[in-house]
Amino acid sequence: MSVFVEVVVDLPKPVLVPLRGSAARWADMRRACVVVEDGETRMSLMGVALHQDGSEGVYQNVPCDGAMLAGLGVSEEDRRAVEVARRAAVEAGRCAEALL
Repeated sequence: MSVFVEVVVDLPKPVLVPLRGSAARWADMRRACVVVEDGETRMSLMGVALHQDGSEGVYQNVPCDGAMLAGLGVSEEDRRAVEVARRAAVEAGRCAEALL
């Protein structure tokens, strides 16, 4: 049996992320998602893609880390909140594995 833990953090201020290889030029990222699965940790951004024709769509699974968030202009306080979520997900994963 494997363990899957997901923690989602709402970012107080959306972050614009340029997209490559997509019909959308930008994504307005509003959440950071931390996933712990079988001892591995992944972080990604989720938000709304702004397409060239003016339409919007959900965009998710943009890999990120603390350095990327800093480069996108996410405040130190918001980066700390994402780091707390990462630690919480890792700890929850450890606790769940201990119960198996």
